[in-house]
Amino acid sequence: MPLAPLRLMLNLTNTRNIMKKLNTKGFGVVELILIIVIFGLIGGVGYYVYNSQKETNTLSGNSDSDNAKKSDENSNIKLYADEYAGYTIEYPVSWQVETSSEYSEIGQSEVSTTKLTSATGLTLTFEHNFGGRGGDCPPGPNDSPHAPGNICQTSEIIFVEKTGNTVLGIDATVDAQSQGRFKDYDLYLVREKYTDPGASNPNTVYFSGLSVDTYSDVVKVSEPKMGLFVPFSIISQFSSPSVSTGYYVDIKMSPKGNSEEFFNQEDVKQAEAILKSFRFN
Repeated sequence: MPLAPLRLMLNLTNTRNIMKKLNTKGFGVVELILIIVIFGLIGGVGYYVYNSQKETNTLSGNSDSDNAKKSDENSNIKLYADEYAGYTIEYPVSWQVETSSEYSEIGQSEVSTTKLTSATGLTLTFEHNFGGRGGDCPPGPNDSPHAPGNICQTSEIIFVEKTGNTVLGIDATVDAQSQGRFKDYDLYLVREKYTDPGASNPNTVYFSGLSVDTYSDVVKVSEPKMGLFVPFSIISQFSSPSVSTGYYVDIKMSPKGNSEEFFNQEDVKQAEAILKSFRFN
């Protein structure tokens, strides 16, 4: 039996015994009532203290359990910081990381490549570069999204989620000479359906990546676009408003899926968690 209730029972027993003794000695009713009240208060306070201590111990135990769980989760995550492109990502300890760098004539500086590989072989590659690509692909008059025989590729976002991170870009709606022409744009995790045209058998694949919601390219779901697209994400970033040129980070997932069921795989979910942690310093 808990200690406090036992004490209460003893107090009540003692009270009865004392009352009998006092009655034999001629104590009045008022004195007896006062004694009963005093013993009742002592028992009540003891019971309250016992319950309070019990609740405190329970809350403390839950808090220790939660802290241990968070500590265990944090111990399974590592942080990678790219010194050249200036971004960081968080990844599970079960993933392997390979890095390399080379000198870029276009950017007149070092550029990096970082490859993360899961235990099952899924890879995420982050390629830092200064662009140098261009071109366009006007769709044919009879082309339709994801259809065979198209001239151009089709890109369609089928899922989007804001990551809470941003990239620094140019606001083309502001005068080019204005210091306020730079602004932060929201960064999104996206799932994409991509079709490379073919005469009779177009190749449609699914993959995860990142996208930016800018003034000219709003991230929208289920609105396929035909044009010169590539099967990976391209994120542009300016290191600061004082720098007139930016750079890019190409984000490539491999292998890609053949259907939307691909996104239910555990390693793909982990890859998406890595993508959501991507942020520039």
